[in-house]
Amino acid sequence: MKGKRKKGKLRTKLMMTYCTLILLYAVACSAVLYFGTQYMVINDEIDRAKEVNGGISASLDSFLRIVDRMAIQISADDTIQQIMKADYTSVENSLYFLKENQSKAFKLMEGFRSISPNIAGIFLYRNDGYKYFDYSRNLSMESIEENSRQFRDEFIQRGDYKAIIGPYNTRYDNVPSRRAITLIRRIPNVDMLFKTRQDRELGFISIEIEVDQLINEIISFTDLGISGDFMILSEEGQVIYSTRGEKAPRLDKKMIQSLRGDESSIYGKYMGEDTLFTCSISPYTDWSVISFVAKKELRRPVKKVGSYMLIAGITGVLLAGAVTVVISRNIVRPVYKIKDMLGEIEKGKFGGTVAIDTNDELSLLGEGYNRMSLRLSKLIEEIYESEEKKRKAEIVALQSQINPHFIYNTLSTIRQMAAIQQRKGIEDMAECLIKLLRSAARYENELITISDEIDLLRAYIYIQETRYVGKFFVSIDVADDVLNCLTINLILQPVVENAIFHGIVPKKGSGTIRITVMGVGEDIEYQVHDDGVGMNLMMWKEILEHPQEDDYQKLGIYNVQRRLQLSFGKDYGLSLKEGVKEGTTIIIRIPRKNRE
Repeated sequence: MKGKRKKGKLRTKLMMTYCTLILLYAVACSAVLYFGTQYMVINDEIDRAKEVNGGISASLDSFLRIVDRMAIQISADDTIQQIMKADYTSVENSLYFLKENQSKAFKLMEGFRSISPNIAGIFLYRNDGYKYFDYSRNLSMESIEENSRQFRDEFIQRGDYKAIIGPYNTRYDNVPSRRAITLIRRIPNVDMLFKTRQDRELGFISIEIEVDQLINEIISFTDLGISGDFMILSEEGQVIYSTRGEKAPRLDKKMIQSLRGDESSIYGKYMGEDTLFTCSISPYTDWSVISFVAKKELRRPVKKVGSYMLIAGITGVLLAGAVTVVISRNIVRPVYKIKDMLGEIEKGKFGGTVAIDTNDELSLLGEGYNRMSLRLSKLIEEIYESEEKKRKAEIVALQSQINPHFIYNTLSTIRQMAAIQQRKGIEDMAECLIKLLRSAARYENELITISDEIDLLRAYIYIQETRYVGKFFVSIDVADDVLNCLTINLILQPVVENAIFHGIVPKKGSGTIRITVMGVGEDIEYQVHDDGVGMNLMMWKEILEHPQEDDYQKLGIYNVQRRLQLSFGKDYGLSLKEGVKEGTTIIIRIPRKNRE
C-alpha cells in the first residue's frame, strides 16, 4: 500500500510539475515572441527605410552628377565658348549673327536635353545680358528673365561656383507652373583659365529639372514599405518633395537636427500621431531623405501575432495536460529500475546489464550503456574523420558566402545604370561579372595562380570603377617571381571591397588603393593600402571576432581569414598594419607554393 501511495504521489507531482512548467513555458514564449516580434518589426522597418532612403539618395545623386557633367561639357564646348564671346555691338548684321548663334546653341543643347525627360530646359546667360536657351516649348525672353532672376540673384550673392537652387514654381508665359530645381554653374573662359586677367568667366549655365517628375520616376521602382511616406529636405530644411504634398506640415527644426546628427532614427509627433522617422543624408547634395511611419502602423502586424500566440498557447496547454496524464503512468514504474542500474554503476560494475521491460527510450538507455565501452575506440576514429570532413565543408561554406552579396551589389549597379543611361556601359560590366562567375564555377579545387587572382581582381575593380566614377584609383604591383605561385581563389576581392566601401566611399573626395604582392622568405605577402577614413585596431578585432551577418563587406574579411587559417594554419591570414598615418593597410600572408 505504501509503495502504491508513493507511486501515486509521484505521479501527481509529475503531472502538476509538467503542467506548471508547460504553462510557464507558454507564457514566457508568448512574451518573448510578442516583444521580439515588435522589436524585429521596428528594426526591420528602420533597416528597410535606411535602404530605401539610401537608394533614393543614390539615384538622385547619380542623376544630378550626370546633369553637372552635362553642364561642364556644354560650357567647355568650342561652339559655346565662341557664342559666349561673340561681340554683337560692332557688327552691322548683329541681329543676324545673334539668331545664327541662338540656332547653333539650340541644336547643341537639344541633344543634351533629350538624354532625360526630366530635364525641362537648358539656359545660357552671358554677362552682357544676352541669353540662349533650349526648352520643350516656345518661351519669350521676358518670360525667361522673369523665371530666372530670383535664383540667379541668389547664386550671385552666395558667390558659389556651382549650386542647386530650389525647389520653386516656374513662371513662364503660356506654360502651366511646375515645381523645379535648377543646377547652375559659372561658364569659364577656357582661353583665360591659366591667365591673370579678370574676364575668366563668360556667364552662367543653368539646367532646369522637373523635380516631382524625377522623384516619381525614381520611386516607381522602389518598395516604400508599410506607409510609403517620405520627404526630401534641403540642407536649410526646405521641403523639396513629400508624398503628403506641398501642404503637409513641416518637421520641427530640432527634430531635423537630431536626424541629421547622431540619431538617424527617432520617434516624434507628426500630424498628431507618434511617428518613427528614419533619415539618410545625400553625400552629394547634403539633402535629407526622411521616411516616416505611424507607430500604430508598426504595431498592427504585432497585434495579429499576439492574437495567434494567445490561441496557440491556450490550445498547447490543454493538449499538454492531456498528454501529461498518459505519459506519467508509463514513467513512474521504470524509474525505480533505472535507479537500481545507477546503483550498479556507483559500485563500478560497468559490464553488468539491466533489463527494462518497456518499449521506449528507457530500455534503449540500458542497452546503449552495455555497448558504450565497446564503441569508445571506434567513436574516437569517427570523430577524427568527422572533424576533417567538417573542416573541408566549412571551407566550402565560407567560400560560398563571399559571392552572393557581391552578385547582389553588381546586379544593383547594373540596374541603376540601366535605369539612368539605358544603354551605355552595361555590356562591359556584364562581361566582367560573367568572368567572375565563371571563375567560381571553373576552379573546383581551392588553389589558383596569383596571376589568375589578379585578373579576377581587375574585373571586380572595373565594375566598382564604373559604379563610382572618379571616386577611387587603383594601382597593382606584383613581383614577377610570384605570378605562377598558387593561392586560394578570391582572397583579394573581399579585402579590396572593404577598402572601397569602408575606406574610400565614406571619405570626402576621391581616394587611392595600392595593392602590392611580393615574396618574403618562404612566404608570399599581399599589402592592400587605402587612404580612406582609416581603421583602428579595435575595429579590426571586432571584424575578425564578431562578424556582422548584415554587413557583407566585413563578413567577407572574416571569411577570408577563416579560409586561410583552415587551409594553411594559424600562422597565416590577415593582419592590420599599425602605425599607418593615413588610411588603412591590411597584410595577407600565405605560404609560397609553386605550380607543379
